[in-house]
Formats: sequence, C-alpha cells, structure tokens
Amino acid sequence: MVTPKKSPSTMMRRWYLSPRFWLNVVIVMIVMEALVLLLNNFGSHVVPNWFYAVGWSFGNSSDSPDGFGPDEPADSFLVHYEDYCRKSLLPNESSIRELLDGRTVYNESELCHCIPQSLVGGFGVNYTATPSLESIISLHPELKLGGRWLPSNCIPRQRVAVIIPFRDRHEHLKALLYILHPMLQRQELDYTIFVVEQAEPEIFNKAMLMNAGFQEASRVAAFDCFIFHDVDMLPEDDRNFYVCSPTPRHVGAYLHNWKYQLPYGGLFGGVTAFTRAQFELVNGFSNQYYGWGGEDDDMLRRVKAKNFKISRFPPSVARFVMIKHEPDDGNPFNMRSSLGYRYRPNHYSQEGLSTLVYTKKSDEPLPLYRRLTVALPPPPKNFKGYSRRTHRSVRGDGRAVRGFAAKFTAVLSVVCLLLFSLNL
Repeated sequence: MVTPKKSPSTMMRRWYLSPRFWLNVVIVMIVMEALVLLLNNFGSHVVPNWFYAVGWSFGNSSDSPDGFGPDEPADSFLVHYEDYCRKSLLPNESSIRELLDGRTVYNESELCHCIPQSLVGGFGVNYTATPSLESIISLHPELKLGGRWLPSNCIPRQRVAVIIPFRDRHEHLKALLYILHPMLQRQELDYTIFVVEQAEPEIFNKAMLMNAGFQEASRVAAFDCFIFHDVDMLPEDDRNFYVCSPTPRHVGAYLHNWKYQLPYGGLFGGVTAFTRAQFELVNGFSNQYYGWGGEDDDMLRRVKAKNFKISRFPPSVARFVMIKHEPDDGNPFNMRSSLGYRYRPNHYSQEGLSTLVYTKKSDEPLPLYRRLTVALPPPPKNFKGYSRRTHRSVRGDGRAVRGFAAKFTAVLSVVCLLLFSLNL
C-alpha cells in the first residue's frame, strides 16, 4: 500500500511537536542566559571585542552622545536641547542664500526659536480617525507643491528631507501626513516630504528605496538632515524635534507598543536621522535585503564600524505609536536576514549607496508630498522568503517552511529571554 505524502501545511502544524526542536530551544536559551550574566558581571574584561562590535553590549548603555540622558524629564531635556540647538543647529550657506536673496550675513535674532512657542508637547494619536486625503489637503493651503513648507517670519535652523519608503500602505501614509505636516510646522523647520514608491519588482526592498530617496532628495536641495521614516510610525510629541545630531540619531526609539522602553540597545530603525556627511560615510543602507528584516541591523553595524555612537532623545519626548497591520505578501520575511547581524567592516565600504542601481519612473510634486516612483533590480535568484500571512515559503518548499518556523520560534524565544534579562 502506498503511503500518501504529507502536505506542507500538515508538516507545518506538527513541527512544534518535535522533542528535538524544544531541546534546541532550551539549550540556546541557557547559552544566551550565560552570555548575559557574563556581560553583566564581568564586562569587557572577559567578553571579546567582536562581541561588542555586533551590538550586544548596547543594552545597558543608552546615554546619548549629545548629552541627553535616557531618563531625563521633558523640561530638563528642553533646557539642554536649547543650549545644543543655539550652538550647533545653524543654517547652511546655500539655504541662507536662497532665503535672503543672495545675502549670507544674518543676525542671530533672525533665526527661528530653538523651542518655538507653538509647540504643544504630547498629543493624542488616533490613526483610525484620520480624515480623507482631500480633507488633509484642504487643511494645508500653505504648503508648496511637492510637500515643502518653511516659516516666513524667521530663518529655519535646518532644512530637512523626510524620506518615506512606500508601497500600498495608503491608509498609513494618510495618517502619517496628517500628523507630520502640522508637527513639523510647529517645530519651524524648512522641510520637504519625499514618498519613494517601489514600482517593481514584486519583493519589497525598503533599504534600497531609502538610498534612492537620499540620492533624489540630494538633487533637489542642499538638505542639512535626512529623516528616514517608516510609514507605520506615528510621532506623539512635537518636542521630539526632527533634526540631526553630531552622530546618527535614532528618532523613533520608544514605542507605545513597547511601553516606551528601549527593548534592547541594539535597536536602530523605524525613524532615523543622518546628515549628508554621516550617511555618505557609512555608505548608506545595504541594497541586499529584499523582503522584511535585516536592513536596520546592518545599518547599526555600519554606524558602529565608523565609531559613531547612537543619539537618542529621552522617552519623555521621543514617543511613537506603531500602526498594527497585516503582513504583506510582497514583503516576506527574508530567511537570510541574519546576515545583518554579522559585523563586516570591510564589506560596508564596498556595498551600499556607492553600488545603488535603480530607474526613476516618475517624479510628481503632489500637494502633500513629492512622489518618486522607482524600479529596482530583481532580487537574487537564491532569495528565499517566508510569507507571514499565508505561512508559505517564497521560492521554497515544505521543508524550507518547516525549518524556518522552527528557527524563527527559537530565535524569538532567545530574544524574549535576552530582553527579560537585560531589564532585570
């Protein structure tokens, strides 16, 4: 009698029953717990330098290099920020020439306030009650075509490009624009919002879109600061200024979803800020990460390879809500995303912004933003992904799905244990 083959879905339902799988999970958890204890009790005397290089040591060190403490209350932060702003946030010569009709000399009193009186502090975010796109457009007749605004009564201290990688998240984009425009105007910035949309291929590459957005925005104006902004990240406090720091800045560090705590020090994504010089020095994002996962971890290691520290404003102001959403088949989990955890200092200068290839399909100045549509190269032939919606592999088989599910659950268990240990 011929035994019928088990379908991939049947195998997926039974992988978790394997004693070998759970034994592996327990072993890995014990090893990670031992490493955490080693870090906490002996520090760099025992732990090799490469261990710190890949980011594990960030968990207990979140002091910002620009002097903003991780537990600093909002009032204290504003005092320190105003001092930093007056000394460091000054407009570039190109912006001055444009704003002052060729004049480059200005009085300090002409500059916009570091702490504008129009700020409201924390504000409630209810993204389910966002008005229609037409209503949002009608609320902002002051915007220039292409999503630019600048104050008319003072010289803005920074010119900022907000770059949003995008595909098929129209409700999220609408909610973000509804919040961003009034908030950035209250901060008295000269800003332009760029939405970089991927036309092809089918598999999403967020990092490559951000590289393309940087290239295209750089051709538009001499921006002082580039904010790379996930479309599902909504700010909750206008005292979290969208400006750059002396080192790369993690703008969206503290989420409502995580009780406004940094789950681990190696987190660097969601919303980040780079000056032009910083972004070019780290050679931008990697172009290798098609699908979900890996690009933010890779960027963190690029930053560390150039001996930068991560700047973060305190959670009293740097607060965000991340919109929950269903997984997208066009953005499957990249089964090789663990490559982002590897510390490869020699690789970073050879791959990234300097090797970016894309085709610009369109450049449309719309009322609320500048829409860039680009086509990217196809993913490599050996790409393997996993759809988190249908639980099926992309370019894989049942065995690949089963192996991935086991590995993913094991990694998730280890991460949960590590976060728990670091917060003890």
